[in-house]
Amino acid sequence: VFGGQRDGEPAEHRLDAAEARTEGATLGDIHLGPLSLEQTRQLVADAFPGAGDELVVGLSSLVQDKTRGNPFFLLQLLRTLQQDGLVERVPEGDWRWAGALEG
Repeated sequence: VFGGQRDGEPAEHRLDAAEARTEGATLGDIHLGPLSLEQTRQLVADAFPGAGDELVVGLSSLVQDKTRGNPFFLLQLLRTLQQDGLVERVPEGDWRWAGALEG
């Protein structure tokens, strides 16, 4: 079983590590910080295979600014952009995005 929590989470929402350990659970911490712009570019390139540099660079900059590199929010935003048709695959196999998303 995996559990996750953010730093600064209210105490009533936190996993009781001491109780879990007395029940025999093995706990470990993985700290996931914000992604760098280069990591965001790689994620965008992976999410939209075959996308050209113009889309990858522009969209990476936008989602990096909007999410401050938070991996969870970044993936959610990319998913939403695609579901809402703001980023879509065109018949030629490339991707098109509504570059006016800066607002």
